[in-house]
Amino acid sequence: MSHPTAPTPDPDPGSQAGIPVPPGARLLTPDEAAHLIVTGDHPAGGEGSLQIDAALITLLRDGRVCVAQFPDGSLLFAVVPDNA
Repeated sequence: MSHPTAPTPDPDPGSQAGIPVPPGARLLTPDEAAHLIVTGDHPAGGEGSLQIDAALITLLRDGRVCVAQFPDGSLLFAVVPDNA
C-alpha cells in the first residue's frame, strides 16, 4: 500500500516526452519528483537544503528540469532543452 499523500504514478509523463532516459531509470512526473524531494524518500534525502529543494521543485513545475529514478532509488536531474 502506498503512502496516502504519494502521487499516483503517471505512465505517460506528457510534457517530458522525448527526453532520453538512462538505461534502468524511469522518468518521473513533476508531481512524483516533487514528492520524493519533499519527503526525502531517496538515497540522498537529507543531504540537500530547503532552498535548493524549493528551486528544484519550481524548475520541475515550470518544465525546465526533469528527473529520472534508478532502481536503487537514486535520482538523476537533467535540464530540459528549450526545443524539447
